[in-house]
Amino acid sequence: MRVNGQLADFIGARQINRKGQWRVEKLEIGSHDVTDGVQSHMYFDLWRNCLLVKEGAKTLCTFQVNRNRHEFQILSLMTGSDNSPITGTYQVSGDTLKLTGKQQERDVRLVLLKDHWGR
Repeated sequence: MRVNGQLADFIGARQINRKGQWRVEKLEIGSHDVTDGVQSHMYFDLWRNCLLVKEGAKTLCTFQVNRNRHEFQILSLMTGSDNSPITGTYQVSGDTLKLTGKQQERDVRLVLLKDHWGR
């Protein structure tokens, strides 16, 4: 299957049995570690849905990407008591996807590593 060009940096070519998920290396909003040091995963799909899994708890969200500008927006991701959009820019380096942006006035830093990535 060919991955949509706009989404190619975020999703794996195969999306069965968790293939194409990311391990959350860091998710900071303001100075708060949203993962609380607990191993977490994030998943993006072809329909622009996303999912954050932390200790078995699942938080659904949606996302938009402009690959030409390396811009992203994550919508409805509940972080504490806030589900305001997270907007910013991203870069891909090997197996790492780094997103930096804002949620309202707070800085957001999200570092993802390919995990169980399907080919």
